[in-house]
Amino acid sequence: MTGRLRATLPAALPVALALVAGLAAHIGGAWNGFTNWDDPGYLLDNPLTVRPLADGVQGLLGTTRLGYPVPVTVLFYAVERGLYGLEACAFHLVSIGLHLICVALVWRLARRLGAGAWAAAGAAAIFAVHPVAVEPVAWVVGQKDLLAAALLLAALVVRSRPDGAGGRASALVGLLAVLAIGAKPSAVAAVVLIPGLDLALGRRIDRAGAALIAVVAAAAITSTGLSLVGHGFVGGEPPAPFGARSLAAALWSVWLQAQHLVWPDPLLARYFPPDGAALAAGAAVGALLIAAVIGGAVMAWRRGRRAVAFSLAGALVAYAPVSGLVVPLSRGAADSYLYLPLALGTLGLALGLTGVAARRRIMAAAVVAAIALALGAVSVRQTAMWRDARSLWEPVARAYPDDPRALMRLGDAHLFTGDLGGAVREYEALHRRFADFATSLPAHAAALDGLGRAAEAEALLARAVRLDPREPNLEGYGFFLATHEIAPSDDRAAHLSIITVGRLLAARGKRPATVGRAARLLRGYGEVALAAALERRLEELDQRRR
Repeated sequence: MTGRLRATLPAALPVALALVAGLAAHIGGAWNGFTNWDDPGYLLDNPLTVRPLADGVQGLLGTTRLGYPVPVTVLFYAVERGLYGLEACAFHLVSIGLHLICVALVWRLARRLGAGAWAAAGAAAIFAVHPVAVEPVAWVVGQKDLLAAALLLAALVVRSRPDGAGGRASALVGLLAVLAIGAKPSAVAAVVLIPGLDLALGRRIDRAGAALIAVVAAAAITSTGLSLVGHGFVGGEPPAPFGARSLAAALWSVWLQAQHLVWPDPLLARYFPPDGAALAAGAAVGALLIAAVIGGAVMAWRRGRRAVAFSLAGALVAYAPVSGLVVPLSRGAADSYLYLPLALGTLGLALGLTGVAARRRIMAAAVVAAIALALGAVSVRQTAMWRDARSLWEPVARAYPDDPRALMRLGDAHLFTGDLGGAVREYEALHRRFADFATSLPAHAAALDGLGRAAEAEALLARAVRLDPREPNLEGYGFFLATHEIAPSDDRAAHLSIITVGRLLAARGKRPATVGRAARLLRGYGEVALAAALERRLEELDQRRR
Protein backbone atom coordinates (compact mmCIF):
# COMPACT_ATOMS: atom_id res chain seq x y z
CA MET A 1 0.00 0.00 0.00
CA THR A 2 2.83 2.39 0.88
CA GLY A 3 4.58 1.72 -2.39
CA ARG A 4 1.39 2.33 -4.34
CA LEU A 5 0.83 5.61 -2.49
CA ARG A 6 4.37 6.75 -3.26
CA ALA A 7 3.80 5.97 -6.92
CA THR A 8 0.46 7.79 -6.96
CA LEU A 9 1.64 11.02 -5.33
CA PRO A 10 4.13 12.04 -8.05
CA ALA A 11 1.55 11.18 -10.73
CA ALA A 12 -1.07 13.36 -8.99
CA LEU A 13 1.28 16.29 -8.38
CA PRO A 14 0.79 18.05 -11.75
CA VAL A 15 -3.01 18.14 -11.55
CA ALA A 16 -2.82 19.00 -7.84
CA LEU A 17 -0.87 22.16 -8.69
CA ALA A 18 -3.49 23.11 -11.30
CA LEU A 19 -6.22 22.64 -8.69
CA VAL A 20 -4.36 24.77 -6.14
CA ALA A 21 -4.02 27.52 -8.75
CA GLY A 22 -7.76 27.40 -9.44
CA LEU A 23 -8.60 27.48 -5.75
CA ALA A 24 -6.33 30.47 -5.15
CA ALA A 25 -7.89 32.40 -8.04
CA HIS A 26 -11.51 31.85 -6.96
CA ILE A 27 -11.59 31.34 -3.19
CA GLY A 28 -12.24 35.05 -2.62
CA GLY A 29 -15.71 34.56 -4.10
CA ALA A 30 -16.74 32.36 -1.18
CA TRP A 31 -17.58 35.49 0.80
CA ASN A 32 -19.66 37.11 -1.95
CA GLY A 33 -23.40 37.45 -1.55
CA PHE A 34 -26.30 36.90 -3.90
CA THR A 35 -27.02 39.33 -6.73
CA ASN A 36 -30.16 40.47 -8.51
CA TRP A 37 -28.89 38.96 -11.80
CA ASP A 38 -31.25 35.95 -12.03
CA ASP A 39 -30.52 34.78 -8.47
CA PRO A 40 -34.11 35.55 -7.36
CA GLY A 41 -35.75 33.72 -10.28
CA TYR A 42 -33.49 30.67 -10.20
CA LEU A 43 -33.01 30.26 -6.47
CA LEU A 44 -34.17 32.84 -3.93
CA ASP A 45 -37.82 33.12 -5.07
CA ASN A 46 -38.11 29.88 -7.00
CA PRO A 47 -40.62 27.54 -5.25
CA LEU A 48 -39.20 24.57 -7.15
CA THR A 49 -36.02 24.79 -5.07
CA VAL A 50 -38.16 24.21 -1.97
CA ARG A 51 -40.75 21.83 -3.45
CA PRO A 52 -39.41 20.50 -6.77
CA LEU A 53 -42.80 19.05 -7.72
CA ALA A 54 -44.75 22.24 -6.95
CA ASP A 55 -45.73 22.43 -10.64
CA GLY A 56 -45.91 18.66 -11.11
CA VAL A 57 -43.44 16.40 -12.90
CA GLN A 58 -44.03 18.19 -16.20
CA GLY A 59 -43.37 21.56 -14.58
CA LEU A 60 -40.09 20.31 -13.15
CA LEU A 61 -38.88 18.73 -16.39
CA GLY A 62 -39.70 21.84 -18.39
CA THR A 63 -38.98 24.42 -15.64
CA THR A 64 -41.30 26.76 -17.51
CA ARG A 65 -40.88 29.39 -14.80
CA LEU A 66 -37.33 29.93 -16.09
CA GLY A 67 -38.09 29.92 -19.83
CA TYR A 68 -36.10 26.79 -20.70
CA PRO A 69 -35.55 23.33 -19.17
CA VAL A 70 -32.92 23.06 -16.42
CA PRO A 71 -34.43 20.38 -14.14
CA VAL A 72 -31.07 18.98 -13.03
CA THR A 73 -29.88 22.41 -11.94
CA VAL A 74 -33.13 23.10 -10.09
CA LEU A 75 -32.91 19.75 -8.28
CA PHE A 76 -29.29 20.51 -7.43
CA TYR A 77 -30.37 23.86 -5.94
CA ALA A 78 -33.11 22.05 -4.00
CA VAL A 79 -30.57 19.69 -2.45
CA GLU A 80 -28.27 22.58 -1.56
CA ARG A 81 -31.11 24.60 -0.11
CA GLY A 82 -32.24 21.61 1.92
CA LEU A 83 -28.75 21.16 3.34
CA TYR A 84 -27.86 24.74 4.27
CA GLY A 85 -30.77 27.02 3.42
CA LEU A 86 -29.88 30.26 1.68
CA GLU A 87 -26.35 30.62 3.03
CA ALA A 88 -24.56 32.36 0.15
CA CYS A 89 -21.09 31.21 1.25
CA ALA A 90 -22.11 27.55 0.98
CA PHE A 91 -23.43 28.02 -2.57
CA HIS A 92 -20.21 29.77 -3.60
CA LEU A 93 -18.06 27.03 -2.10
CA VAL A 94 -20.02 24.43 -4.07
CA SER A 95 -19.46 26.46 -7.26
CA ILE A 96 -15.72 26.58 -6.61
CA GLY A 97 -15.74 22.83 -6.01
CA LEU A 98 -17.57 22.18 -9.28
CA HIS A 99 -15.03 24.31 -11.13
CA LEU A 100 -12.15 22.33 -9.65
CA ILE A 101 -13.85 19.09 -10.72
CA CYS A 102 -13.99 20.46 -14.27
CA VAL A 103 -10.28 21.34 -14.08
CA ALA A 104 -9.43 17.78 -13.04
CA LEU A 105 -11.60 16.35 -15.83
CA VAL A 106 -9.93 18.57 -18.43
CA TRP A 107 -6.54 17.31 -17.23
CA ARG A 108 -7.64 13.69 -17.42
CA LEU A 109 -9.16 14.08 -20.89
CA ALA A 110 -6.01 15.82 -22.16
CA ARG A 111 -3.94 12.92 -20.86
CA ARG A 112 -6.21 10.42 -22.63
CA LEU A 113 -5.74 12.34 -25.87
CA GLY A 114 -1.95 12.09 -25.61
CA ALA A 115 -0.82 15.17 -23.68
CA GLY A 116 2.04 14.88 -21.20
CA ALA A 117 1.21 15.06 -17.49
CA TRP A 118 2.87 18.42 -16.88
CA ALA A 119 1.73 19.92 -20.20
CA ALA A 120 -1.85 18.87 -19.42
CA ALA A 121 -1.51 20.38 -15.95
CA GLY A 122 -0.19 23.65 -17.35
CA ALA A 123 -3.09 23.94 -19.78
CA ALA A 124 -5.57 22.94 -17.06
CA ALA A 125 -4.10 25.60 -14.76
CA ILE A 126 -4.69 28.27 -17.39
CA PHE A 127 -8.29 27.08 -17.69
CA ALA A 128 -8.57 27.06 -13.88
CA VAL A 129 -7.49 30.69 -13.45
CA HIS A 130 -8.78 32.26 -16.68
CA PRO A 131 -11.01 35.28 -15.90
CA VAL A 132 -13.80 34.18 -18.26
CA ALA A 133 -14.44 31.38 -15.75
CA VAL A 134 -15.13 33.93 -13.02
CA GLU A 135 -18.72 34.60 -14.07
CA PRO A 136 -19.97 30.98 -13.82
CA VAL A 137 -17.92 30.38 -10.65
CA ALA A 138 -18.70 33.61 -8.78
CA TRP A 139 -22.34 33.80 -9.88
CA VAL A 140 -24.64 31.33 -8.13
CA VAL A 141 -26.79 30.98 -11.25
CA GLY A 142 -23.59 30.00 -13.07
CA GLN A 143 -23.88 26.60 -11.41
CA LYS A 144 -25.91 25.52 -14.43
CA ASP A 145 -22.83 26.07 -16.62
CA LEU A 146 -20.55 24.33 -14.13
CA LEU A 147 -22.89 21.36 -13.71
CA ALA A 148 -23.42 20.93 -17.44
CA ALA A 149 -19.69 21.17 -18.11
CA ALA A 150 -18.77 18.74 -15.31
CA LEU A 151 -21.30 16.15 -16.46
CA LEU A 152 -20.40 16.46 -20.13
CA LEU A 153 -16.65 16.38 -19.47
CA ALA A 154 -17.17 13.33 -17.26
CA ALA A 155 -19.04 11.67 -20.15
CA LEU A 156 -16.11 12.40 -22.48
CA VAL A 157 -13.59 11.11 -19.94
CA VAL A 158 -15.52 7.84 -19.60
CA ARG A 159 -15.83 7.60 -23.37
CA SER A 160 -12.07 8.12 -23.78
CA ARG A 161 -11.23 5.03 -21.70
CA PRO A 162 -9.94 2.00 -23.62
CA ASP A 163 -13.20 0.24 -22.77
CA GLY A 164 -15.29 3.40 -23.18
CA ALA A 165 -17.21 2.02 -26.15
CA GLY A 166 -18.43 -1.02 -24.23
CA GLY A 167 -22.04 -1.55 -23.22
CA ARG A 168 -21.84 -0.45 -19.58
CA ALA A 169 -19.54 2.46 -20.36
CA SER A 170 -21.82 3.61 -23.18
CA ALA A 171 -24.82 3.53 -20.84
CA LEU A 172 -22.92 5.66 -18.32
CA VAL A 173 -21.84 8.09 -21.04
CA GLY A 174 -25.45 8.41 -22.20
CA LEU A 175 -26.70 9.03 -18.67
CA LEU A 176 -24.07 11.69 -17.99
CA ALA A 177 -24.78 13.42 -21.31
CA VAL A 178 -28.55 13.47 -20.73
CA LEU A 179 -28.02 14.86 -17.22
CA ALA A 180 -25.73 17.53 -18.68
CA ILE A 181 -28.48 18.57 -21.09
CA GLY A 182 -30.86 18.70 -18.13
CA ALA A 183 -28.44 21.00 -16.32
CA LYS A 184 -28.29 23.44 -19.25
CA PRO A 185 -29.67 23.00 -22.78
CA SER A 186 -26.41 24.17 -24.37
CA ALA A 187 -25.01 20.73 -23.50
CA VAL A 188 -26.86 19.48 -26.61
CA ALA A 189 -23.37 19.81 -28.11
CA ALA A 190 -22.87 16.29 -26.70
CA VAL A 191 -24.61 14.95 -29.82
CA VAL A 192 -21.57 16.01 -31.86
CA LEU A 193 -18.84 15.85 -29.20
CA ILE A 194 -19.28 12.15 -28.33
CA PRO A 195 -18.92 10.80 -31.90
CA GLY A 196 -16.27 13.46 -32.53
CA LEU A 197 -14.22 12.03 -29.67
CA ASP A 198 -14.64 8.53 -31.10
CA LEU A 199 -13.24 9.72 -34.42
CA ALA A 200 -10.36 11.50 -32.68
CA LEU A 201 -9.50 8.23 -30.92
CA GLY A 202 -9.66 6.30 -34.19
CA ARG A 203 -12.82 4.38 -33.32
CA ARG A 204 -15.56 3.39 -35.71
CA ILE A 205 -19.11 4.21 -34.68
CA ASP A 206 -20.75 0.81 -34.25
CA ARG A 207 -24.35 -0.10 -33.35
CA ALA A 208 -23.79 0.63 -29.67
CA GLY A 209 -22.32 3.99 -30.56
CA ALA A 210 -25.23 4.77 -32.88
CA ALA A 211 -27.71 3.83 -30.15
CA LEU A 212 -25.89 6.10 -27.70
CA ILE A 213 -26.00 9.02 -30.13
CA ALA A 214 -29.71 8.38 -30.76
CA VAL A 215 -30.49 8.57 -27.02
CA VAL A 216 -28.51 11.76 -26.57
CA ALA A 217 -30.05 13.23 -29.74
CA ALA A 218 -33.56 12.52 -28.42
CA ALA A 219 -32.73 14.38 -25.20
CA ALA A 220 -31.20 17.22 -27.22
CA ILE A 221 -34.24 17.57 -29.49
CA THR A 222 -36.60 17.54 -26.52
CA SER A 223 -34.56 20.15 -24.66
CA THR A 224 -34.26 22.39 -27.72
CA GLY A 225 -37.99 22.13 -28.42
CA LEU A 226 -38.89 23.05 -24.84
CA SER A 227 -36.42 25.93 -25.00
CA LEU A 228 -37.94 27.29 -28.19
CA VAL A 229 -41.44 27.07 -26.71
CA GLY A 230 -40.57 28.46 -23.32
CA HIS A 231 -38.07 31.12 -24.34
CA GLY A 232 -40.03 34.28 -23.68
CA PHE A 233 -39.43 36.90 -21.06
CA VAL A 234 -36.21 36.05 -19.25
CA GLY A 235 -34.95 38.70 -16.86
CA GLY A 236 -37.99 40.90 -17.56
CA GLU A 237 -37.02 41.78 -21.13
CA PRO A 238 -38.38 40.27 -24.35
CA PRO A 239 -35.78 38.55 -26.54
CA ALA A 240 -34.64 40.38 -29.65
CA PRO A 241 -36.37 39.21 -32.84
CA PHE A 242 -34.41 36.66 -34.85
CA GLY A 243 -33.17 38.21 -38.07
CA ALA A 244 -30.30 40.08 -39.70
CA ARG A 245 -29.78 42.33 -36.66
CA SER A 246 -29.66 39.44 -34.21
CA LEU A 247 -27.28 37.46 -36.45
CA ALA A 248 -24.97 40.46 -36.71
CA ALA A 249 -25.11 40.87 -32.93
CA ALA A 250 -24.25 37.18 -32.50
CA LEU A 251 -21.22 37.49 -34.78
CA TRP A 252 -20.19 40.67 -32.95
CA SER A 253 -20.38 38.67 -29.72
CA VAL A 254 -17.96 36.12 -31.20
CA TRP A 255 -15.48 38.92 -31.79
CA LEU A 256 -16.04 40.42 -28.34
CA GLN A 257 -15.58 37.10 -26.56
CA ALA A 258 -12.52 36.20 -28.61
CA GLN A 259 -11.00 39.42 -27.25
CA HIS A 260 -11.90 38.30 -23.73
CA LEU A 261 -9.98 35.08 -24.20
CA VAL A 262 -6.84 37.00 -25.15
CA TRP A 263 -7.28 40.17 -23.09
CA PRO A 264 -9.87 39.47 -20.37
CA ASP A 265 -10.01 42.86 -18.73
CA PRO A 266 -12.42 44.37 -18.02
CA LEU A 267 -15.28 41.86 -18.01
CA LEU A 268 -18.87 42.89 -17.33
CA ALA A 269 -22.08 41.15 -16.32
CA ARG A 270 -23.84 42.38 -19.45
CA TYR A 271 -22.72 43.57 -22.89
CA PHE A 272 -24.81 45.60 -25.33
CA PRO A 273 -24.02 45.37 -29.07
CA PRO A 274 -23.30 48.65 -30.88
CA ASP A 275 -25.13 49.88 -33.97
CA GLY A 276 -24.14 50.81 -37.48
CA ALA A 277 -20.57 50.46 -38.72
CA ALA A 278 -19.20 49.21 -35.39
CA LEU A 279 -21.67 46.33 -35.38
CA ALA A 280 -20.96 45.47 -39.02
CA ALA A 281 -17.18 45.53 -38.48
CA GLY A 282 -17.37 43.36 -35.37
CA ALA A 283 -19.68 40.91 -37.14
CA ALA A 284 -17.26 40.63 -40.06
CA VAL A 285 -14.35 39.89 -37.74
CA GLY A 286 -16.47 37.36 -35.84
CA ALA A 287 -17.28 35.55 -39.09
CA LEU A 288 -13.58 35.45 -40.00
CA LEU A 289 -12.71 34.01 -36.59
CA ILE A 290 -15.24 31.22 -36.99
CA ALA A 291 -13.84 30.47 -40.45
CA ALA A 292 -10.31 30.43 -38.99
CA VAL A 293 -11.25 27.90 -36.29
CA ILE A 294 -12.95 25.67 -38.83
CA GLY A 295 -9.94 25.96 -41.15
CA GLY A 296 -7.58 25.12 -38.29
CA ALA A 297 -9.59 22.04 -37.38
CA VAL A 298 -9.63 20.83 -41.00
CA MET A 299 -5.90 21.41 -41.39
CA ALA A 300 -5.12 19.55 -38.14
CA TRP A 301 -7.27 16.62 -39.25
CA ARG A 302 -5.55 16.38 -42.62
CA ARG A 303 -2.17 16.34 -40.89
CA GLY A 304 -3.25 13.45 -38.75
CA ARG A 305 -3.56 15.49 -35.54
CA ARG A 306 -7.05 14.28 -34.76
CA ALA A 307 -7.00 15.25 -31.09
CA VAL A 308 -6.12 18.86 -31.95
CA ALA A 309 -8.87 18.88 -34.58
CA PHE A 310 -11.32 17.57 -31.97
CA SER A 311 -10.27 20.31 -29.54
CA LEU A 312 -10.79 23.13 -32.06
CA ALA A 313 -14.00 21.77 -33.54
CA GLY A 314 -15.29 20.79 -30.09
CA ALA A 315 -14.80 24.31 -28.73
CA LEU A 316 -16.75 25.72 -31.68
CA VAL A 317 -19.50 23.08 -31.35
CA ALA A 318 -19.82 23.80 -27.62
CA TYR A 319 -20.20 27.52 -28.33
CA ALA A 320 -22.71 27.10 -31.16
CA PRO A 321 -25.86 26.49 -29.03
CA VAL A 322 -25.37 29.73 -27.06
CA SER A 323 -24.06 31.81 -29.95
CA GLY A 324 -27.43 32.78 -31.42
CA LEU A 325 -26.18 31.64 -34.82
CA VAL A 326 -27.87 28.23 -34.79
CA VAL A 327 -31.14 28.80 -32.91
CA PRO A 328 -32.62 32.16 -31.82
CA LEU A 329 -32.12 31.60 -28.09
CA SER A 330 -29.02 33.64 -27.30
CA ARG A 331 -29.49 36.90 -25.41
CA GLY A 332 -26.11 38.31 -26.40
CA ALA A 333 -22.61 37.92 -25.07
CA ALA A 334 -21.91 36.37 -21.67
CA ASP A 335 -18.62 35.18 -20.26
CA SER A 336 -20.29 32.02 -18.96
CA TYR A 337 -20.97 31.01 -22.57
CA LEU A 338 -17.22 30.48 -22.98
CA TYR A 339 -16.81 28.09 -20.05
CA LEU A 340 -17.25 24.76 -21.84
CA PRO A 341 -15.64 25.99 -25.11
CA LEU A 342 -12.59 27.12 -23.10
CA ALA A 343 -12.40 23.73 -21.36
CA LEU A 344 -12.40 21.92 -24.71
CA GLY A 345 -9.99 24.38 -26.30
CA THR A 346 -7.64 23.70 -23.40
CA LEU A 347 -7.16 20.17 -24.77
CA GLY A 348 -5.48 21.55 -27.87
CA LEU A 349 -3.31 23.81 -25.73
CA ALA A 350 -2.21 20.81 -23.66
CA LEU A 351 -1.22 18.92 -26.80
CA GLY A 352 0.67 21.94 -28.10
CA LEU A 353 2.51 22.37 -24.82
CA THR A 354 3.47 18.70 -24.92
CA GLY A 355 5.33 19.26 -28.18
CA VAL A 356 7.04 22.42 -26.94
CA ALA A 357 7.98 20.89 -23.57
CA ALA A 358 9.70 18.00 -25.33
CA ARG A 359 12.19 20.51 -26.74
CA ARG A 360 12.24 23.37 -24.19
CA ARG A 361 10.73 22.24 -20.93
CA ILE A 362 12.02 25.04 -18.69
CA MET A 363 11.00 27.79 -21.09
CA ALA A 364 7.53 26.30 -21.53
CA ALA A 365 7.07 25.99 -17.77
CA ALA A 366 8.16 29.59 -17.20
CA VAL A 367 5.82 30.97 -19.87
CA VAL A 368 2.85 28.96 -18.59
CA ALA A 369 3.55 30.03 -14.99
CA ALA A 370 3.77 33.70 -16.00
CA ILE A 371 0.53 33.55 -17.98
CA ALA A 372 -1.27 31.72 -15.17
CA LEU A 373 -0.11 34.26 -12.58
CA ALA A 374 -1.24 37.20 -14.74
CA LEU A 375 -4.63 35.63 -15.48
CA GLY A 376 -5.07 34.62 -11.85
CA ALA A 377 -4.47 38.17 -10.67
CA VAL A 378 -7.17 39.43 -13.01
CA SER A 379 -9.54 36.69 -11.80
CA VAL A 380 -9.05 37.70 -8.17
CA ARG A 381 -10.02 41.28 -9.03
CA GLN A 382 -12.86 40.12 -11.26
CA THR A 383 -14.28 37.94 -8.50
CA ALA A 384 -14.56 41.00 -6.26
CA MET A 385 -16.88 42.59 -8.82
CA TRP A 386 -19.45 39.88 -8.00
CA ARG A 387 -19.40 40.79 -4.30
CA ASP A 388 -22.94 42.17 -4.39
CA ALA A 389 -25.51 43.59 -6.79
CA ARG A 390 -24.22 47.16 -6.70
CA SER A 391 -20.57 46.26 -7.29
CA LEU A 392 -21.79 44.11 -10.20
CA TRP A 393 -23.79 46.77 -12.04
CA GLU A 394 -21.86 49.97 -11.37
CA PRO A 395 -19.19 49.06 -13.99
CA VAL A 396 -21.92 48.20 -16.51
CA ALA A 397 -23.61 51.58 -15.99
CA ARG A 398 -20.26 53.34 -16.44
CA ALA A 399 -19.48 51.37 -19.60
CA TYR A 400 -22.91 52.00 -21.17
CA PRO A 401 -24.11 55.40 -19.91
CA ASP A 402 -26.37 55.86 -22.95
CA ASP A 403 -28.17 52.53 -22.65
CA PRO A 404 -31.27 52.66 -20.43
CA ARG A 405 -31.06 48.93 -19.69
CA ALA A 406 -27.66 49.35 -18.07
CA LEU A 407 -28.89 52.26 -15.93
CA MET A 408 -31.99 50.27 -14.98
CA ARG A 409 -29.85 47.40 -13.72
CA LEU A 410 -28.03 49.75 -11.39
CA GLY A 411 -31.33 51.00 -10.00
CA ASP A 412 -32.47 47.40 -9.59
CA ALA A 413 -29.25 46.66 -7.69
CA HIS A 414 -29.99 49.40 -5.15
CA LEU A 415 -33.52 48.05 -4.78
CA PHE A 416 -32.23 44.50 -4.30
CA THR A 417 -29.85 45.57 -1.54
CA GLY A 418 -32.59 47.50 0.27
CA ASP A 419 -31.29 50.97 -0.58
CA LEU A 420 -34.67 52.40 -1.60
CA GLY A 421 -33.46 56.00 -1.67
CA GLY A 422 -30.54 55.09 -3.92
CA ALA A 423 -32.86 53.11 -6.18
CA VAL A 424 -35.24 56.06 -6.56
CA ARG A 425 -32.32 58.38 -7.40
CA GLU A 426 -31.06 56.03 -10.10
CA TYR A 427 -34.52 55.49 -11.60
CA GLU A 428 -35.29 59.22 -11.60
CA ALA A 429 -32.00 59.95 -13.37
CA LEU A 430 -32.87 57.23 -15.91
CA HIS A 431 -36.37 58.55 -16.59
CA ARG A 432 -35.19 62.12 -16.98
CA ARG A 433 -33.10 60.93 -19.93
CA PHE A 434 -35.38 58.18 -21.25
CA ALA A 435 -38.93 59.28 -20.53
CA ASP A 436 -40.63 56.51 -22.51
CA PHE A 437 -38.58 53.60 -21.16
CA ALA A 438 -41.33 51.56 -19.53
CA THR A 439 -39.37 48.50 -18.39
CA SER A 440 -38.01 50.10 -15.21
CA LEU A 441 -41.25 51.80 -14.12
CA PRO A 442 -42.62 48.92 -11.96
CA ALA A 443 -39.37 48.63 -10.00
CA HIS A 444 -39.27 52.43 -9.62
CA ALA A 445 -42.81 52.28 -8.28
CA ALA A 446 -41.85 49.52 -5.81
CA ALA A 447 -39.05 51.68 -4.42
CA LEU A 448 -41.38 54.67 -4.04
CA ASP A 449 -44.03 52.54 -2.38
CA GLY A 450 -41.44 51.24 0.07
CA LEU A 451 -40.66 54.84 1.00
CA GLY A 452 -44.34 55.54 1.65
CA ARG A 453 -44.86 57.54 -1.55
CA ALA A 454 -47.84 55.49 -2.74
CA ALA A 455 -49.43 58.19 -4.91
CA GLU A 456 -46.26 58.62 -6.97
CA ALA A 457 -45.93 54.84 -7.25
CA GLU A 458 -49.51 54.54 -8.53
CA ALA A 459 -48.89 57.17 -11.20
CA LEU A 460 -45.80 55.31 -12.45
CA LEU A 461 -47.63 51.98 -12.64
CA ALA A 462 -50.47 53.57 -14.60
CA ARG A 463 -47.90 55.10 -16.94
CA ALA A 464 -46.25 51.70 -17.40
CA VAL A 465 -49.58 50.26 -18.56
CA ARG A 466 -50.12 53.16 -20.98
CA LEU A 467 -46.67 52.73 -22.51
CA ASP A 468 -46.64 48.93 -22.52
CA PRO A 469 -50.03 47.27 -21.82
CA ARG A 470 -48.73 43.71 -21.57
CA GLU A 471 -49.74 41.26 -18.86
CA PRO A 472 -46.84 41.85 -16.42
CA ASN A 473 -47.60 45.57 -16.27
CA LEU A 474 -51.34 44.98 -16.07
CA GLU A 475 -50.87 42.56 -13.19
CA GLY A 476 -48.49 44.90 -11.38
CA TYR A 477 -50.86 47.86 -11.53
CA GLY A 478 -53.89 45.71 -10.76
CA PHE A 479 -52.36 44.18 -7.64
CA PHE A 480 -51.22 47.61 -6.48
CA LEU A 481 -54.78 48.93 -6.70
CA ALA A 482 -56.10 45.83 -4.96
CA THR A 483 -53.69 46.25 -2.05
CA HIS A 484 -53.82 50.05 -1.61
CA GLU A 485 -56.72 52.31 -0.71
CA ILE A 486 -55.87 54.83 -3.40
CA ALA A 487 -57.92 56.35 -6.23
CA PRO A 488 -56.68 55.42 -9.73
CA SER A 489 -55.17 58.29 -11.70
CA ASP A 490 -55.94 56.63 -15.05
CA ASP A 491 -59.35 54.92 -15.27
CA ARG A 492 -58.66 53.11 -18.54
CA ALA A 493 -55.38 51.62 -17.34
CA ALA A 494 -56.95 50.78 -13.98
CA HIS A 495 -59.96 49.14 -15.65
CA LEU A 496 -57.81 46.86 -17.81
CA SER A 497 -55.49 46.04 -14.92
CA ILE A 498 -58.13 45.21 -12.34
CA ILE A 499 -59.88 42.87 -14.80
CA THR A 500 -56.59 41.01 -15.30
CA VAL A 501 -56.00 40.71 -11.56
CA GLY A 502 -59.64 40.01 -10.76
CA ARG A 503 -59.51 36.80 -12.78
CA LEU A 504 -56.47 35.65 -10.81
CA LEU A 505 -57.97 36.56 -7.44
CA ALA A 506 -61.27 34.82 -8.23
CA ALA A 507 -59.34 31.56 -8.67
CA ARG A 508 -56.73 31.76 -5.91
CA GLY A 509 -57.08 34.96 -3.89
CA LYS A 510 -56.14 34.40 -0.23
CA ARG A 511 -56.38 37.82 1.42
CA PRO A 512 -59.93 39.04 2.05
CA ALA A 513 -58.95 42.72 2.03
CA THR A 514 -57.28 42.39 -1.39
CA VAL A 515 -60.17 40.41 -2.88
CA GLY A 516 -62.69 42.86 -1.41
CA ARG A 517 -60.98 45.96 -2.81
CA ALA A 518 -60.71 44.34 -6.24
CA ALA A 519 -64.43 43.46 -6.15
CA ARG A 520 -65.40 47.05 -5.31
CA LEU A 521 -63.25 48.43 -8.12
CA LEU A 522 -64.72 45.97 -10.59
CA ARG A 523 -68.28 46.96 -9.64
CA GLY A 524 -67.30 50.58 -10.08
CA TYR A 525 -66.21 49.79 -13.64
CA GLY A 526 -69.38 47.84 -14.37
CA GLU A 527 -67.73 44.40 -14.34
CA VAL A 528 -70.61 42.86 -12.38
CA ALA A 529 -70.02 39.18 -13.22
CA LEU A 530 -66.35 39.24 -12.28
CA ALA A 531 -67.11 41.24 -9.13
CA ALA A 532 -69.68 38.61 -8.13
CA ALA A 533 -67.06 35.87 -8.62
CA LEU A 534 -64.74 37.71 -6.26
CA GLU A 535 -67.52 38.12 -3.72
CA ARG A 536 -68.10 34.36 -3.84
CA ARG A 537 -64.40 33.92 -3.23
CA LEU A 538 -64.74 36.20 -0.20
CA GLU A 539 -67.47 33.97 1.17
CA GLU A 540 -65.25 30.89 0.72
CA LEU A 541 -62.43 32.60 2.60
CA ASP A 542 -64.80 33.62 5.38
CA GLN A 543 -66.07 30.03 5.73
CA ARG A 544 -62.51 28.71 5.96
CA ARG A 545 -61.70 31.13 8.77
CA ARG A 546 -64.73 29.91 10.71
